[in-house]
Amino acid sequence: MKILVTAQNLAEATENEKRAKTRWRDYLLNEVCYFTGGRWRDIYATDKGGEMKIVRGKGRKERVISLPEGLLEALRKMRADRRGDDEYFVFTSQKGGQLSVSQVWRIVNALAGEANVTKKVSPHTWHHSIATQLLDAGAPQHNVSSFLGHSDPISVKAYYSESKGLKVEDFIDVE
Repeated sequence: MKILVTAQNLAEATENEKRAKTRWRDYLLNEVCYFTGGRWRDIYATDKGGEMKIVRGKGRKERVISLPEGLLEALRKMRADRRGDDEYFVFTSQKGGQLSVSQVWRIVNALAGEANVTKKVSPHTWHHSIATQLLDAGAPQHNVSSFLGHSDPISVKAYYSESKGLKVEDFIDVE
């Protein structure tokens, strides 16, 4: 959560317009990683509006999850401002092309450093974070497994770490 709070604070405090867009992209990237469990390659809005279809997650499985409307609106706004020609990707580099996996790793690690997170982090760290939050909130293990794209509900336990009852709402605004 420290990473999300730091990313949001950096985005809000940036005065240079070009840098602000990059900071908001970085914040949204990490927020999407959190809400999706960090495993996605392609995301599409569904006809229902508040849902995203995730394609090529773990095991190349498709799944549909709900995202907060504010996040969906921010993603739409960011896509409208992008310079790239490809309509199929969400996050762009500063030059307008699609972000690579290594760029995503660098963004997550840079924000972890800014947030003074001393543990090793990666985009997959968000997988552990959302699993822990959902299990702490009382979500059934089989539902968390399905949400994360796992075929075996038992595997969810490997992603659980003690959170001492922290909630995402304690750190960021969730609608």
